[in-house]
Amino acid sequence: MVTGLLIDLATAPYSRKGSGETTLLRQLKGSLRKGDLLVADSYYCTYWLIAMCKEIGVEVVMKNHHKRESHPIGAKQLSKSERITSWVRPPRPNWMTKKEYNKVPESISIRLCDQKIREAGSRYQSFTMATTMLDIEEHPAHWIRGLYRGRWLVEKDIQWIKCTMGLEHLRNQNPERIERELWAGLMTYNLVRVKMLQAGLTHTREARSLSFTETYQLLSTNWLLCACVGLSKPMKQASLLQSVCAVIGNRQDASSRAKTSAARRFSS
Repeated sequence: MVTGLLIDLATAPYSRKGSGETTLLRQLKGSLRKGDLLVADSYYCTYWLIAMCKEIGVEVVMKNHHKRESHPIGAKQLSKSERITSWVRPPRPNWMTKKEYNKVPESISIRLCDQKIREAGSRYQSFTMATTMLDIEEHPAHWIRGLYRGRWLVEKDIQWIKCTMGLEHLRNQNPERIERELWAGLMTYNLVRVKMLQAGLTHTREARSLSFTETYQLLSTNWLLCACVGLSKPMKQASLLQSVCAVIGNRQDASSRAKTSAARRFSS
């Protein structure tokens, strides 16, 4: 969430079995490493996904699913708004084999944290966060809230990929070419993010405070100029790249609109 870089991607058919979002997330299990932290919405707050993360040493922060009790009976109260409960393993689903089911722990300790948000022009609304990080001193409630607030930055990243880069509608109709077109666009997205990181380090700015749209436009223009000039003029190319860093890093009116928008949704 800090850099905005894309690590991995899972694809599936438009419909039929295996096209659900939770199934796609399980396909990305190989991209998760011990010590990582997974932040997700309530749709992914399932026993099976949390157990999968615990198996590989990944902590989770998720909005509690609306069908799960936020104040279960018998929970250990940590504070007025926090408690630890134990989730019991549900019956085996059809897609899971008996061998896989037996490997899943019979219970998982979950910490529930009550939070408050306020939509613009509306009253406060309450919801509950579910996390596997049980230590309230090492990971206090306001830190958990800040993590989940950062999830809204990812929503903006998806918007830039779809709208700014024009990947909302792909042109190819062949499945292999569609995947190739998608990965080419996402590779370009990562190149833009890397340039934003370089500009931020050069001018002591947070990468998230820079404009993705302006960076993308500047790089597109300079890449086109470099293609026209040719590689026979490396000094010309280097000066263009340096000017990009200077212009992007010194934008006086740059502001993290995504952070501002997300901050309005949450209150302390």
